[in-house]
Amino acid sequence: MSQRSQQLLELQRLDAEIGQLTRRLQQAEAALGDRLQQRAAAYAIQQAEAALQARQREQREQEFELATLEARIKEHEARLYSGKGNPRDLQVLQGDIERDRQRRGALEEQVLSSMDASESARKEVARIKGATERVLGVAATRQEQLGGERAQLQAQLERDTARRVQLVDAVDATSLAQYDRLRQRMPDGMAVVTVIQGRCEGCRTTLPSAEVQRARSATGLVSCSVCGRILHVPSG
Repeated sequence: MSQRSQQLLELQRLDAEIGQLTRRLQQAEAALGDRLQQRAAAYAIQQAEAALQARQREQREQEFELATLEARIKEHEARLYSGKGNPRDLQVLQGDIERDRQRRGALEEQVLSSMDASESARKEVARIKGATERVLGVAATRQEQLGGERAQLQAQLERDTARRVQLVDAVDATSLAQYDRLRQRMPDGMAVVTVIQGRCEGCRTTLPSAEVQRARSATGLVSCSVCGRILHVPSG
């Protein structure tokens, strides 16, 4: 078994793991930075509260109009019942009172309808706030989990990176350059492959026994005659 191929096989394992850790860490960072749910919740509450304020404003305006109308009716009734004024003016005043009373009935219905609309809007605000609190509670829990995962990923990445530095220092420059070229050239990124039962696990080709024996006993690196990957023959 070539010590160099063993070192490069371990380096390849570390490189693959570092790549996976880096991608997972990037995903965790992106998820931690995602505030879409918080923004959506704030927007939903804002819209519901704006609708409530509009209903309440409409209700207040109608209540003010009704109160103003009732005060006018009382004032006109007081003038009518006083009997002061000529008959024609009193007749006109009577007509005004009748029209105001009809208007008052319509306004009272509008006020009741506005009160119902305000109450429905208030309930909707409460419902949306309750729903968003539940959603944000789940999101907060997930954020906490992601924070823990990120810390674990960073720690493992640091350990693997430190181990890779040690391995790179132990491998000669020529072998390392060959390894890097193959990693970039191979579609699967596999520069070093194990020989199992005389077969190259990279291209799945059964190799001549002489080639397998040479890969087992050589002090340097031996490449597969078919795919060009570095061969590693396990001991035993």
